[in-house]
Parts: sequence; C-alpha cells; structure tokens
Amino acid sequence: MIWIAFGALAVFMFGGMPIVFALGLSSVVAIYFGSDLPMMLVAQRIVGQIDTFALLAVPFFVLVGEIMDRGGMARQLVRVSECIVGHFRGGLAHVCILASMLFAGITGSSAADASAVGSILIPAMEKRGYGRPFAAALTAGAAVMGPIVPPSTLAIIYSSITNISVGKLFLAGIVPGILVGISLMLAVRFIYADKLKLPIEPRATGWDLVLAIREAGWALVVPVMIIGGILSGIFTATESGMVVVLYSLFVAMVIQRKLRLSDLPELFLRASMTSGIVMIVIASAGPFAWILASENLPILLRDFLLGISSNRYVVLFLILTLMLVVGCVMEIVPAGIIMIPVLHPIAQSFQFDPIHFALLIVMVMAVGAVTPPMGVTTYITLSIAKTTLRETSRYLVPFIGVIVVVIALVAIFPPLATLIPTLVTGP
Repeated sequence: MIWIAFGALAVFMFGGMPIVFALGLSSVVAIYFGSDLPMMLVAQRIVGQIDTFALLAVPFFVLVGEIMDRGGMARQLVRVSECIVGHFRGGLAHVCILASMLFAGITGSSAADASAVGSILIPAMEKRGYGRPFAAALTAGAAVMGPIVPPSTLAIIYSSITNISVGKLFLAGIVPGILVGISLMLAVRFIYADKLKLPIEPRATGWDLVLAIREAGWALVVPVMIIGGILSGIFTATESGMVVVLYSLFVAMVIQRKLRLSDLPELFLRASMTSGIVMIVIASAGPFAWILASENLPILLRDFLLGISSNRYVVLFLILTLMLVVGCVMEIVPAGIIMIPVLHPIAQSFQFDPIHFALLIVMVMAVGAVTPPMGVTTYITLSIAKTTLRETSRYLVPFIGVIVVVIALVAIFPPLATLIPTLVTGP
C-alpha cells in the first residue's frame, strides 16, 4: 500500500490538486487497490485524527492572533522593538525581526506572524527606501520563529501525536528561537546593511522605551501567562489558549477599548476559517499516516538508515535533510502529521532525547513554511509587498541559510534545546 499511496499522492499533487484532497484521495486509492480493508476505515481515521483534546488549543491561539492584530497590540509590540533595536543600521529590518519574535510568543504561527507584522512593517520599510522584495524576504524569514518560540502550534501537534510533554517542548523552543532572531539580525547587519545602504532610524530615549513597554505591557504578559500556567499545573496547553483568548478580549475591549462588540463576528469568522483550514488538513492526513504506520514504514526507514550508517549523528543529519526536502514540496501541517508518527519511533530506537529531537523536527518544519514552492508564509509576505517570488528569492535564500546553520548548532549541541526544560521541570 505504501507505494500506491505515495504514487497517488505525487500524481494528485503535481496535477495541481489541493493537498487536503490529495491526501484523502491517495488514501482511498491505496486502500482500494492495495488491500481488502473496508473504506469505512478512511472515515474512522479522519475523525480519530482530530479527536484529540490537545488540538483544541490551535483555534484558540489563532483567535488570539486575530484579537492582538485587530486590537492594536501587534503595533504596540512593533513600537517596543523600535525603541530597542531601531537605531541600528537597517533599523526597521531589525525591528521586523524582534517584533516577529515577540508576536511569535503570542500566536505560535508563522502565517499569523507574517500577516500581522508584515502588514505594519512592509509598507513602513518601503517608505524608508527598503526594496519590496527584501522586505518580503525578511518578514518571511523572521516568521520562521512563529512555530519555534512558545506557544507553538507545531509543538502542540507534535505533542498530540507522540504524547511528549508540550510544556517541555515549549520551553525547548526559547533558546533556539532567540538564536534564530539573533542570526537574522547578524545577516541583516553583515550581509545587507552596507550593500543595500539601509537607513538608520533615530535612537529612542530611555523614557520612550519605558512608555512603549508600559503601553505594550498587556501583550507582553501573554507568553508568561501561557508558559507559567502550563508549568505550574494551573491549566493545560488547551486551557491556556482559552484563558489567553478571554484575557486578550478583556484587554482589547475593556482596558484599551480598541475593539468593539461589532468587530467580534468578523474576528471569529477569520479565526474559524484559518482554524478550519488547519484542522481539515490534519484530518485528511489521518488515513495516510495510518497506512504508513500499518505498513511498518518506521521500521523499514530505520533499517534503511542503518544500512547507510549506524552513527546516530549521521542518521540525525539524514532525517533533518529529509524533512527539509519534504517541507519544500508539502505544506508543513500535513508533512508533520505524516512524518512525525514515522520519525518518532526511529528517534526512540536510536535513543535520541525526545525533546531535543522533537524541537529539531519543529524547527525544520518551520523552515518549510517559507521554502518554495509550498512556502505559504512567503506567499503571504509577497501579497503584502506586491512583489514576485523570483525577485524575493535572492534575498530569502541567505536568510534560510542562516536559520539552517542555527538548526545545525542545535543538533550538535543538544543543551541549547534541553537545558531550560531540564532546569525548570527536571530530567
């Protein structure tokens, strides 16, 4: 069934069929032509795939992003970033990176990150003389932090499949997420700042920073609430999403009064559409993932990797390379749903630290969100900047390159991912 499933998937995808239908139909084809199993199995696996309490967190965090964006809190985070890094050469580029990092700590989504920060800063960068292709590439690259910095939607999906601690996985993303941000800033400064003659913004005073932090304080509290609440046992990751939704609504409507009751239907509709897209893709990937597991693909892949090398670091390199390639040709959510059940048993057989391995897979999947031809996040920034992929690619490739270097560092030095979870929750 495996070859029939992959063959049908390739035909459907290259034929231009949307991934959600390609996954479902390839499962039907594989079961019909490759087994005697009843077709009812497809429906059962579709329902079973999303019948997971942890996945309820996804629509909550999507809604939080919509509320923060519409309520003006995204702009407040941009202002804090301007006061901290705006005076460096290429100031608005650095602001974009830091603002993306802060916003990632609220939404956990690269698409939401790119949309909210990009809609504010891409037009601002264009007015200050930044090229639109560069602005689009930078915003897309910075949005990679969305699924890495906690709370991460990808981490929630990974946890729901493997039952590893989502709290530890959230903590594991803190240092690597910061390293990605720093590496992007270094790339701006030493690759593009002088070459493109990027402008310098006026230096903010200490009082400006105090005022900006005070204004954005309600938004800056959100990551602390999420991580603190989960680790203290006050609520689960799913419950934290609901709590943060109520909190952000209260702040936007009652305290800052930038959101009205009449705005809520549109917010809920947009969040529902985004969540629906994610959940239907997860559901359609369920039968496909079951076929791979039932045909013992994890064991076959493990034996294949052992045939190449028994060195666990070589195997890890091969796995990460495979996921980078998969991320280029498939959207990250279905790629994760299909590959995580395959890769997790392999990680166990090679005795990789489960949190370290999971974080690496999440990071590689996050890169997949910006790599063409399936890089949805990149297309979001292209639409905002009104530019083309061809013009943007020459700026995007170096940003992806430095992020891959960070992934390599995290792979070589596991404490970069495991130190904070170990210190906070114990081994």
